[in-house]
Amino acid sequence: FAPWSTLTVDSTTPSVLDGKQFITNNTVPITISNFTNGYDGQTISVVFTDANTTLDFTSSSLKGNNAVDRAMAVGDAINAIYRASSALWYVTVIDV
Repeated sequence: FAPWSTLTVDSTTPSVLDGKQFITNNTVPITISNFTNGYDGQTISVVFTDANTTLDFTSSSLKGNNAVDRAMAVGDAINAIYRASSALWYVTVIDV
């Protein structure tokens, strides 16, 4: 398995350039509206290891969760795939 990378800490648009498997380590409350540096067909998994992260599903490049923003709990996770032609991430939330 590839090692887990930490998403850019406290960023509302963290880069996913460096991998496919990520964890969060946010120190302040933030709302992610996009993952940057994705490529067409890229799939990512993110495990939330802090209680400071909300995903913006209402007015962002993230699609899923019935278009309702989601405050992620410790241990929650997502899988997402990027479609470059629409510049959208299609996200499945895994609630633990």
